[in-house]
Amino acid sequence: MRRHFTPDGATLFLSVQHPSEDAETLDKAQSLWPDFKDGQPPRPSVVAIRRMDGQPVGV
Repeated sequence: MRRHFTPDGATLFLSVQHPSEDAETLDKAQSLWPDFKDGQPPRPSVVAIRRMDGQPVGV
């Protein structure tokens, strides 16, 4: 997983690159993130996190 803050610290980006990459088959995957639907494989994704008050994340 990679992470990066914007210069003002108000947004944190997380990149989930290879969820369940060690699973031999889809039925052995420990997570079906981000959809959590049967038959849908896990996929890499980017998530952005911001505070509702606009202050830096983690403060």
